[in-house]
Amino acid sequence: FRSQSDALCPQLRGMPSSNKKPPPYCISALILGLEGAGKTTLWQQLRSINATGSFKAGPAIEVTPTAGNELSSWVYKDTKITIKEVGGLMVGQWVKSLKNFDVLLYLVDMSNSLQLGTSCIELFNLLTQEAVAQREVLVLLTKEDMPSTFSSATFHQLSQLESIKAHHPHLRLTVMEVCAFTARNSDAVLQWLCDRRRPMTTSDS
Repeated sequence: FRSQSDALCPQLRGMPSSNKKPPPYCISALILGLEGAGKTTLWQQLRSINATGSFKAGPAIEVTPTAGNELSSWVYKDTKITIKEVGGLMVGQWVKSLKNFDVLLYLVDMSNSLQLGTSCIELFNLLTQEAVAQREVLVLLTKEDMPSTFSSATFHQLSQLESIKAHHPHLRLTVMEVCAFTARNSDAVLQWLCDRRRPMTTSDS
């Protein structure tokens, strides 16, 4: 004897339920950086691992520069990841965006000699904000594969990070070299986010 449900198409019987439980963990990140630093490409690379199992190379991802704010959420394994990107042309609005996030990702274009000094100044301004001082910060040195790129030592000299950390020992700051275009170290960025996840609450779902 076969019940009516047994007679259903096997594909229908195997369809997942629409009443999925939310993931148990979450992390929200605010991503900032000057225009062209690679912010949009980076979070799209991070998101692509969930659907493909591996990171795509840059040319496979079509990127439109963010003029205002961009909000994106997806689930990676058991963690909901939410990224809020604020466009590089909106530097004057950055301070106002420093709320409702768990960690800060700040991108520095190491191949742009005209921007590097300004990028370091803006990073310093952010690190002096109380909202940032209470959270972990991941500074990403991007485009390290470009022929005209500056060294990480140059960045540390210009940004005076060691001096800042000496005067503000409570700062939780990590620096990592990445290339959003080729996805080099993007997996390390994703792991950094997941290592800082927190239990999901009703307000996060």
